[in-house]
Amino acid sequence: MNKAYRASLLRFDSAGHAVFDTDGLLVVGPNAAGVQVVQAVGAYSAVAPQYPGVPTEHLPGRIIAPAFVDMHTHYPRPDLLA
Repeated sequence: MNKAYRASLLRFDSAGHAVFDTDGLLVVGPNAAGVQVVQAVGAYSAVAPQYPGVPTEHLPGRIIAPAFVDMHTHYPRPDLLA
């Protein structure tokens, strides 16, 4: 079953350019193997008509960055420990 999230979206297009949708829609659901994946993402006005009846969680004032993974770490600074 698909589920949608309506919020501002920070994403990248197929050419790798950053795109910011002020009013965006992210639709997730299972692929053929049953794994949850992004089904659609983009401006709410363009994506919503393609997914009528999909439960949508509205998150006003929030930004979703689909597939963004922050992998950085900080080296421990023992001299800063109290």
